[in-house]
Amino acid sequence: MQRLMLSLVLCLGSSAAYAQTAANFPGPKPDGSVQLPNQWRLMPTGKHTTLGDLPVTLALHPKGPYVVALHCGYGTHEVVVAKIEGDTTQIVSRVAMPQAFHGLSFDAAGENLFVSGGEFEVVRSYPFTNGQLGKPTELKVVDKAKTFVPAGIAMLPDGKRLVTAGMLGNAMAVVDLAGGKSARVLDLGEGSYPFGVLALNNGKVLVSLWGKTSVALVDVDAMKVEATWDMGHAHPAEMALTKDGSTLFVACANSTMVAIVDMATGKVLKSLNCALYPKAPNGNTPGSLALSSDGKLLAVANADANNLALFGLEQPRDPKALGFIPTGWYPTSVRFHPDGRLLVTNGKGVSSRANPQGPNPLVKNQPVRQYIGGLFQGTLEVIDAPTPERLAEWTPKAYACSPLRADFGSIQSHPKGNPIPARVGDTSPIRHCIYIIKENRTYDQVFGDMVPGNGEKSLCLFPEKITPNHHALAREYVQLDNCYVDGEVSADGHEWSMGAYATDFVEKVWPLGYRGSPLKKFG
Repeated sequence: MQRLMLSLVLCLGSSAAYAQTAANFPGPKPDGSVQLPNQWRLMPTGKHTTLGDLPVTLALHPKGPYVVALHCGYGTHEVVVAKIEGDTTQIVSRVAMPQAFHGLSFDAAGENLFVSGGEFEVVRSYPFTNGQLGKPTELKVVDKAKTFVPAGIAMLPDGKRLVTAGMLGNAMAVVDLAGGKSARVLDLGEGSYPFGVLALNNGKVLVSLWGKTSVALVDVDAMKVEATWDMGHAHPAEMALTKDGSTLFVACANSTMVAIVDMATGKVLKSLNCALYPKAPNGNTPGSLALSSDGKLLAVANADANNLALFGLEQPRDPKALGFIPTGWYPTSVRFHPDGRLLVTNGKGVSSRANPQGPNPLVKNQPVRQYIGGLFQGTLEVIDAPTPERLAEWTPKAYACSPLRADFGSIQSHPKGNPIPARVGDTSPIRHCIYIIKENRTYDQVFGDMVPGNGEKSLCLFPEKITPNHHALAREYVQLDNCYVDGEVSADGHEWSMGAYATDFVEKVWPLGYRGSPLKKFG
């Protein structure tokens, strides 16, 4: 079933017929892969455990076999605790909360877990014992009447304070864990949208400025920005530091790059391309990264390419590309297990789904059991430790899952008589295009009654007797019964429809507004 939007493209000035290619529908394929609406395929490498709606980040317990996932999508926001022993992954506890946003961190001893409280302007501190979470303490960041919205969280080395980024407040805050003291707040500039936080051993912290192309170096005791380092690429998100503290890696999600930064100068030494092809346009969304415990490997989660890029760090400032690892759909977080395995949260799980029991405006008070915003269940994927032999098997699969190719200047398959130019700059009989979007209507709801056509008549709300002009236009020009938009709601759907891409900011923020924002900070 086509979701979200109906698109009509009327190409005027051309009457040339072109050869029809074989239909290639989304869904399971004979080779075991799953084709998504955007023509990418999923062929996940690891074993999956279902988590919930949009898991966004992972935290490993510093001393035990536990890993914690935070999911904060359209549905229930909760922390899920999994126990990983050998080849077994078991969910041992899960705790719901009113709202969360990205921030998740253990203290050094693993006795407390800290979770962002979203627009309620708190950080929740949960006692953690043998995989179970106790009653939380709410650490106030700012008054609820203000807008801060804690995002990334990091413990300071003294173990008495934490730092959190205020995503919607364009600020950061230092919070006393003992309570009784007001949090200190530092303004980081309009439009900065602070996201990730990394605490250093010298009393300073790094804050990635999601809305900019930079990272702020902040002196916590003086509460001032010492320097702002330009990454050269948009949406700096997660950061990782080498053990010796000399080199910083910054995932720049609205690009194809990870910036490699000299910590002594703040200068970018190199931009590390994480896309399948060096000349690929923005769109792989490298939003999360992790270093192996021995510091020899760097893994980068390419959310929109559904894979991990792996690099060798024999020379950390000149990493060597080792290969790619296919994952589930939209990997949001990657971490190395101490034994070398890779842990990944896949924000949208392992397959798209139809929603025949979605919203029906013609039936009043009917419960909606399959609203698109909460339809996909994310997963925790456990992948064997990468070896040269395994990467030799996994990397070709990652390329096979992609509809992209090395030559972006020409169309790979171009049927004879097709009016669409095969190469940039070629001539075409097309002179004008009219692009019409029918928001919040699926193909089936309007054209499900058309024959021929790949539609579902039972879902048709506006048949031909109600929409004769729409049907006439579809018959005269193009029906587009297999035109898909990789969007779930209007917020990301418009971006996919108009630009063929929705940023990591949109993907992570829209669910908080659509699920109902109690304090109206997410719209």
